Amino acid sequence: MNVLVYHLHKLFEYLKGKNIYIGLATTDTLLSAEYCLKRLNVNKYFDFIGADDGVYKPKPAIDLIEAFCSKFNLKYSEIAVVGDTYNDMIFAKNSGALSIGVLSGVSTIEDFKGHADIILKNVGELVINKEIVLYHR
Repeated sequence: MNVLVYHLHKLFEYLKGKNIYIGLATTDTLLSAEYCLKRLNVNKYFDFIGADDGVYKPKPAIDLIEAFCSKFNLKYSEIAVVGDTYNDMIFAKNSGALSIGVLSGVSTIEDFKGHADIILKNVGELVINKEIVLYHR
């Protein structure tokens, strides 16, 4: 059963409208990641897709964040990793990026405690009243 936790098109349109780069870092293969994004019809929003392709070390190593930062001339501190697993939070912490855990995936609040800088019910909470919520550690 598919459960829509947030209207992804609205979220991505809003983020792109704010000139925010959107990347995907996954332990899936590149082919699998691209297939999933196409099936969800959100592939056009992604500026970067980092996957398990044998070139980069997998998460929680920071290779994919390094590649993303290099491509867009960003600092690690300018990155927010939004993920639904403990491994995603360690991935963020290893680079110094902001770690945002979302509860609409596979993890519980207990899984994120002490590891996520921010915990959200779903990705829609990134935007409140048409403003990107900025958090400071």
